[in-house]
Amino acid sequence: SGLVFWHPKGAMVRNLIEEHWRNQHLASGYDLVYSPHVANIDLWKTSGHYDFYGENMFQGMDIDDEKYQLRPMNCPFHVLMYK
Repeated sequence: SGLVFWHPKGAMVRNLIEEHWRNQHLASGYDLVYSPHVANIDLWKTSGHYDFYGENMFQGMDIDDEKYQLRPMNCPFHVLMYK
């Protein structure tokens, strides 16, 4: 629940918007980055996002005896990329 399913016509519109966005950013000198959709819960605790948004985040998951969380936002991942 809460996740979007893109049907063919909607996916085409999304693709056109993303292509325009990507072209505008590249033309302006920005770099594109991609980050994971899931991270160890410690990242969200370190960034403060868990304490502030935790009750509104998706339920966490246990993987190999570690707690992981679906990302509610990009900023902690991007901070890690540029450290």
